[in-house]
Amino acid sequence: AEALKEMGAHPFWHMEMDHLGSASVYFCCVVLALSGILCAAGGIGGGGIYVTVLMVVGKLELLDAVPLSQAIVFVGSIATMILNTLKAQGSLREARKLIDYDLCRVVVPLSLSGTFLGVILNRHLPGWLTLSVLTGVLVFITVSMMRETVQQYQAECKSAPTKDRTSDSPGASPPVPDTGSSPPAAAETAPQPVVHASKHALAWWDVAVLTFMLMVVIAGGMLRFHTSRCARSPMKLRDEYCNHRAMFWFGDGTLEHLVFTRRYAEHIAAFAMAVPLLTCALVGVSYSTTLVTHGGWQPKGIAVYGGMALSTGVLSGLLGIGGGLIFSPFFLLMGQLPSVAVASSSTCVLITSSSTALQFLLTDRVIMSLTLLFGAINLVASYIGTKLVHWLQDKMKARKSIISGIVAFGVLISTVLALVKLWPKLEARFGQIMIMQVSPTKRGDIVQYLTTMPPS
Repeated sequence: AEALKEMGAHPFWHMEMDHLGSASVYFCCVVLALSGILCAAGGIGGGGIYVTVLMVVGKLELLDAVPLSQAIVFVGSIATMILNTLKAQGSLREARKLIDYDLCRVVVPLSLSGTFLGVILNRHLPGWLTLSVLTGVLVFITVSMMRETVQQYQAECKSAPTKDRTSDSPGASPPVPDTGSSPPAAAETAPQPVVHASKHALAWWDVAVLTFMLMVVIAGGMLRFHTSRCARSPMKLRDEYCNHRAMFWFGDGTLEHLVFTRRYAEHIAAFAMAVPLLTCALVGVSYSTTLVTHGGWQPKGIAVYGGMALSTGVLSGLLGIGGGLIFSPFFLLMGQLPSVAVASSSTCVLITSSSTALQFLLTDRVIMSLTLLFGAINLVASYIGTKLVHWLQDKMKARKSIISGIVAFGVLISTVLALVKLWPKLEARFGQIMIMQVSPTKRGDIVQYLTTMPPS
């Protein structure tokens, strides 16, 4: 384990308590708690915000901040999903009726494929590119939240005379915008209102298929990573690299034998890459065929939902976001009821974030001591934030636009902080190119100045 730690890995059986000795960790706890409350109150997962907070306040590198953010989102999504669904109907039995499992059957397989690819990309893409994508996502979130705030404010002003009669409706309870009606484009691809027994219920084979698919994705990502690391390991550290504790199910010495004796490293990596993607694709095609045949769905709608799910999964693994900010507004855009959009989105986020978090954990990317500390804080913060928005809506009759506006302001600050972290990386990456684009005279002056600068 010491060899793994020296190469920058974080074995999950080592708590690494030394990370808790820094004052920045406890300041980060305060900022994460406030961020968690605001994100839960605003109905977003907050993964992009957490990554920025962990880098700027927690002083973590991007390579460590993304996996840690994903673990935090996973823990917080549990509390948020339970509270939002229970709030909407008052009991677990009734709350389950809000979850459109047909929607989840379309979205989950491809989103799991996306998390598999996103985790791989996170490991291989340069930091400046990952941070650039994160900044772009934060800009998108900021614009979306500001637009949502304006729409909520306008809707609240129009509905002020009838507020007392509409505030108790199930669709107004979850913290998401009520769009009122679907755009014409959404109506073309939205599923037809055919209700059948499986729409709001899970059969035992659904649970079995989901569990199997999740295990295949996690095992495939883990096998591919450890095979690659075993093949690159030096002789004196081969036993430790090739017999990782996460690979106990493979048998002691099996991976080392297959990689170095049988020369199967490339074959194993290709197998570990193909099987999860094919499994998710087959499950997705099977569910989609059934829904088109018996569920009233249109092939175009299946394709639109699938493309969104794959893209969101990739972003989840690459940037450490949960995906709720994409799932929920997209479901609303496609004509789903607000209450159904929130409950279904929370279910999808729980599954995708568990996949990504476990892949990061079993490939030595998660700092366990910080995960337990920050995860516990985010769990409590998510509970407080969700209960707070419910109390404000029920007792204080507070406008949702106020909460969304506060969240939008918080995301804006995170975007600025991400830009602050991104600029030095871009300057280091493209500084030489920028110098070569100026005129020869100025270029010589710049080069002379740089070469005569005293060492820092």
